[in-house]
Amino acid sequence: MFYPQLNSHVAGTLRFPLDDVVHALRLFRIWMALGWNDILARYRRSVLGPLWLTISMAVTIAAMGPLYGSIFNIDLESFLPHLSLGLIAWGFISAQLIEFGEIFQHSAHYLRNMKLPLSLFILRVQYRQLIILAHNLAIIPVLFLILGRPVNMTLLLVIPGLILITINFFFIGLIVSFFCTRFRDMQPVLTSLMNLFFFVTPIVWHPDQLSGQRRLIAELNPLAVYVDLIRAPVIGQAPPVNEWCFALGSAVVLMVMSVYLLKRSGHRLVYWL
Repeated sequence: MFYPQLNSHVAGTLRFPLDDVVHALRLFRIWMALGWNDILARYRRSVLGPLWLTISMAVTIAAMGPLYGSIFNIDLESFLPHLSLGLIAWGFISAQLIEFGEIFQHSAHYLRNMKLPLSLFILRVQYRQLIILAHNLAIIPVLFLILGRPVNMTLLLVIPGLILITINFFFIGLIVSFFCTRFRDMQPVLTSLMNLFFFVTPIVWHPDQLSGQRRLIAELNPLAVYVDLIRAPVIGQAPPVNEWCFALGSAVVLMVMSVYLLKRSGHRLVYWL
């Protein structure tokens, strides 16, 4: 099928797919403004504004913590940090994946009328979710203070962990957004899969509660690795070397896949909107 050339920017993107990413990074003021405006629009005319993000997560943790702690017969001093950081990390990861599937459709008016790199809209989602993550992480110092839990230097490992997760999900975002734009029925499938993965990812429960082959549910779950890269450093544990290796390796593989997809189908995207 013949697809006419849209403009010089798209043609450049086809020849050099990584130029799309570089161009998007240079336009950081645009995707940062769009991401922040998304937060403001969501809470426009609200008295507390984005603080509702923190309050909502705090209420969820306060409700689930004592309940599941008693069900699993686990001391709240160790269970609450595990649960709270798991929920916060999962919210950061799952919200990105779900929003990636709709981002090009929601940005159709920009894509049809403006010369903007496709990667810009992925960065828009990521910036918005990083803001939400920062609001939710504000709960952790208060929780640790109430529990009297100390913090050690492994906390600094959360920085490279977040960088690796952001890089991985940037490339995942390109793949998922193209796929869901081309096949519209995949968006509800993606949402259902994320609901399923919530229960098979060690967020509420701990991998040590499983034994034998059942433990493979956690060990072979890639989303569990991303959750642990955020959670483990904060609770004072260094993530295992295999998790760092997995995150680095997956970033390379995902980059190759997304570059190929951008080169092959970048010029067709506007016809799918």
